[in-house]
Amino acid sequence: MLFDAGLDETKINEKKSVFTASNREPLFQQIHVKGTSRFARNVLVIDVLRELLKKGVHVFFLDINLIFDSIDKEFMLNLFLNFSQQESIDKSAKARFGLVESARKGVIFTNNNIWGYQYSKETRELTIVEEEAAVVRKVFQMYAEGLGIRRIINYFEDSGIRSRKNKPFVPSFIKRILSNEKYYGTLVRNKYDTGTIFNKITPKVRESDEWHVFENRVPAIISKELFEKCRDIRSGKVSHVNQKGIYRGTSELASKIICGKCGSSYTRNIDQGRAFYNCSMKKTKGTKHCDNINVQESELNAQIEDIATNGLIAVFVSQKDKQLDAFRFQIEALRSRIDAPTVEELNAKTLELADLDNEEATLVRLVVKGQVKESLFDELKRDIDVKKEDIQKHIDVLARTNEDILNEIEVLEAKITKLGALNVKNEYTREEILDLISRFVITSKEVPFFTKKDNRESSKVKPVITYELSVFDEIVPV
Repeated sequence: MLFDAGLDETKINEKKSVFTASNREPLFQQIHVKGTSRFARNVLVIDVLRELLKKGVHVFFLDINLIFDSIDKEFMLNLFLNFSQQESIDKSAKARFGLVESARKGVIFTNNNIWGYQYSKETRELTIVEEEAAVVRKVFQMYAEGLGIRRIINYFEDSGIRSRKNKPFVPSFIKRILSNEKYYGTLVRNKYDTGTIFNKITPKVRESDEWHVFENRVPAIISKELFEKCRDIRSGKVSHVNQKGIYRGTSELASKIICGKCGSSYTRNIDQGRAFYNCSMKKTKGTKHCDNINVQESELNAQIEDIATNGLIAVFVSQKDKQLDAFRFQIEALRSRIDAPTVEELNAKTLELADLDNEEATLVRLVVKGQVKESLFDELKRDIDVKKEDIQKHIDVLARTNEDILNEIEVLEAKITKLGALNVKNEYTREEILDLISRFVITSKEVPFFTKKDNRESSKVKPVITYELSVFDEIVPV
């Protein structure tokens, strides 16, 4: 809105910005604001109003019936702003007192977002949702058995189990489950400090002696012993090394099979006793979004067997020298940039980026005025975004310090050492192959065949399975 009013923003830091009048014509002459306390949160309101006044843009505060159209009204507006701020502080203090009292009494104060429970605002009680509770139990069980968060997510994705919004689970979701005491029946209030109004801080955990703990206050989904076991693993009190070699019951190909059409992962399914994998995008959104071919587990197993006996040697020999040369080229390119003057080039690229920002802003104004169709705008905007992304990458490279460059060289030299020391055996076990392969990529091809009945020539689509070795991953162009 302030941009459209003709102001430019300059970031001082992540939390503070300064707005100044630009040479652009504002798109409107008046801004209506419902209340003085809602006008600005991260900037000084009077400074913004002064700059808007320079552009001939007046602000009408509806709650106090005041139009800021003259610098003479600054004193009166400041009074109202101070009153509004104090009122907000008072309201916050009262609400905070209410929260402290409810915490001391063990009142359950939450929302309906907690997985595994249904919350009633009327009774302030939680009841178990059994279908979701089964997921919670599985998370704790798998984590206690030594599985990491990523493998737990892969298990649910392979099983077709998703969030309430039909989206895949994410690491933060699993972490919240593992750290929530409610799941073993205990309510903990006053655990987090989120600051006060006008003095916000990042939420942090208070000292445990400040908590209000109420055991058996919530219907338990798991036992306290299981929760504490998982907590000990998370805090490092249980060694993950001791968990190695234990069968976990999850697909060994989980997260390794990628769709060559849309980039989504393939998930495991069973139909009439036969296991197969299909694209998760196709599975959840249909063939309109992705129509890549399914692949039988037997076909993947045959490919792995072939790689184990002879395929890996050919791939390794053909790729090893190529990758070593690529690493060395990157190191030489990085060394040439040590102590190299880049200020002029960096400034030039920054100006290019600013020009594209202005070009994008001009496009937006033309769309608002109806002089450019939205379809054309989308096309031009995509072109600008591509150019901006390329320039930003260049800026990131130019902005590297000598220390950054030396660290990157050190990483590349370690990769060269690792790659040079890797020996190729004549045969590999299945486990060794799966450790070496970072992913399988599934595409398809049409192959001709003759029908058995009338020997007529026809064609059918078959999956093409290619693979990538983890030792060749992370080749980043310089």
